[in-house]
Amino acid sequence: MNQSLFQRRVILDGLRERSKMATAEFYAKVGIDEPARPVRFVVEGRGNNMFEVRERTTGKVHGFKAGHRDGCQLAQRLEDEADATEARRSSMRNFARNMLGWTVTFCVVLVALAISAHR
Repeated sequence: MNQSLFQRRVILDGLRERSKMATAEFYAKVGIDEPARPVRFVVEGRGNNMFEVRERTTGKVHGFKAGHRDGCQLAQRLEDEADATEARRSSMRNFARNMLGWTVTFCVVLVALAISAHR
């Protein structure tokens, strides 16, 4: 991926996270529960007791199941996996941000020590 596109994406991801945190903070201050997130996957009937699980935002079909209950279970499992993946990405971003901060701090201290020892 192009460096400038990658940097822009990282910046936009950070802004999106800050926006989510600010929204949650606002609802906490006002004392109102946050509105529920819309579901990612929907179960649609296709006839003969067959149901497909489709991603709402992209329209991509993620699977077919016989029976509505099985279709709903698949949709719930996919939803849980997507939430877990998002949580992992968020924690990895925070870890990377913290490591970058510590690395920069360490480098600044080393440079300061090198300059003071050189005098």
